[in-house]
Amino acid sequence: MINNERANFSRTVLNQPVDNLRNRTLKSVLSPRRRLPFRQLHIYYAEKDAENSIQLIENLGLRQNGGEYNFCAYLLADKNNVSLKVMLYAGTDKTQLLESREYGNGCLLTAAQRILERLDAENRAFTRMNTQNHPPNRMIDSAALREAVLNALLHNDYTKGVPLIEVFMDRIAVISCGGLPVGLTNAEFFAGRPLPRNRGLMQVFCDLKLAKQQGVGMKSILKAYDPSIFELKQDNIIVNFPIDHTFIIEEIKAYSYDKINHNDKINRNDKIDHNDKININDKIKATLRIMIKDPQVTIPEIAKLSDKSPSTISREIKQCKQANILRREGARKNGSWIVNKDVF
Repeated sequence: MINNERANFSRTVLNQPVDNLRNRTLKSVLSPRRRLPFRQLHIYYAEKDAENSIQLIENLGLRQNGGEYNFCAYLLADKNNVSLKVMLYAGTDKTQLLESREYGNGCLLTAAQRILERLDAENRAFTRMNTQNHPPNRMIDSAALREAVLNALLHNDYTKGVPLIEVFMDRIAVISCGGLPVGLTNAEFFAGRPLPRNRGLMQVFCDLKLAKQQGVGMKSILKAYDPSIFELKQDNIIVNFPIDHTFIIEEIKAYSYDKINHNDKINRNDKIDHNDKININDKIKATLRIMIKDPQVTIPEIAKLSDKSPSTISREIKQCKQANILRREGARKNGSWIVNKDVF
């Protein structure tokens, strides 16, 4: 069924004239599926009292003149074959993949909300230790990150590929396919000129107050970041959000504080970094207890149980291995954690 959908979609796109391909919209491309359920879409509109559900599909222009559903309808349907992923890596490149989470294959509205919630968890808040009553700060500006993700979902050229989000130790990359829409220059793009590639999707997200008016999102991003975070290419647009170095400094301060608070000895001539052997604090002990209870537990499972990010768990594992407190036996998929229980 999935392969048939992909084949039908490819034929639909490739059979169009070249001029049509340059100016195509999701409403002009047929859905790979003829029958589409829209239960979630109706619920979203009913909750907002934004539309009469009986006429919803027609009013949103989700059908072509012949009555067939278009690709915009396909993305908003309860089931589709569009896979949206958030990839988490242990370092600053793609060498070690920690986790791959999939949020697609269903209504784009639901997928968007789940992705934003996941990134908000990764972009966790912290309070500076040296300032009382200071508002929480974040690794990346929340409003800018949200707008970049929504822009990627709404203005992506789905006939070329799907958006992708990659989380590294030093940045979060938001990638969309298709480059700039035809007729939009780089200067107009950064000025926030309204030229949406997918007007149908934009209308739905604006109706439901999930997205702002076209052009406002770019202003939110450029309010917090320089245009240099954008990579504008012919086939895609990449937005690289650097992780605030202040966050890293505060993490080190918190780490040092934990060591002092738990009566661990610190050699002040030694640098505190991820390559030093460490004394185990309560936060890392919690991770080790999970491994003792379930030696086959995975990094993503530990992250859920301990309310930490997978990258944090990976860092703690590396520290424990270097301190000869933890080792891994067996293959990556079916191996086991061996913990030196003397630390307790």
